[in-house]
Amino acid sequence: MDTMHSVLKQYFGFSDFRPYQKDAIQKIIEKRDCLVVMATGSGKSLCYQAPPLVVRKTGIVVSPLISFMQDQCSEGFHCSEKIKAEQGQFDILFMTPEKACTVPTSFWSNLLKEGISLFAVDEAHCISEWGHDFRVEYKNLHNLRGVLLDVPFVGLTATAIEKVRFDIINSLKLKNPYVLVGSFDRSNFSMGSSHLTVDNLLLMNLYKKFQKLFVVVQL
Repeated sequence: MDTMHSVLKQYFGFSDFRPYQKDAIQKIIEKRDCLVVMATGSGKSLCYQAPPLVVRKTGIVVSPLISFMQDQCSEGFHCSEKIKAEQGQFDILFMTPEKACTVPTSFWSNLLKEGISLFAVDEAHCISEWGHDFRVEYKNLHNLRGVLLDVPFVGLTATAIEKVRFDIINSLKLKNPYVLVGSFDRSNFSMGSSHLTVDNLLLMNLYKKFQKLFVVVQL
């Protein structure tokens, strides 16, 4: 088993962890269920990327990205990819919630023999009907708990009020989870306003020039 810091340096090129990352990674390596709520851009994905590299076992990551849906729902696993996956040849295996719930139990059984480091659910707020992007397919992921025994389940999101966090924990049936809620202070973001008295043409030119930097509101 590699150390967390050696993996961080070798694979990601960093010398130090960002706040909260090390705690989450350590708990996952200890096989504890976790709920990780960290702001976008704070390095949340490292929490599921690092453990598979440390313990050298495949990590499963469920993601709702449309690109995964189009690929996995239309083409599915190619035979050679499925064999490699079952043999634990991938460090991280990304799946849609639909694919995770429909692959044969034999796939999970074969991969368990090689070792699974974690079952991570990214954008976990999709589980909750109170979340802003509810996906009903996420509600079925808890069924895999009876198959993936002794595998830590991890929910990760940047958006989760207390009720959403409660829904995630209950839906995934997280057992005595380590709940980590990071800071949402984004020191690299700033907001400001200024009253402008300008004609419409100048206002339009300003907007075209700076639309990626700020929003101009005409009152």
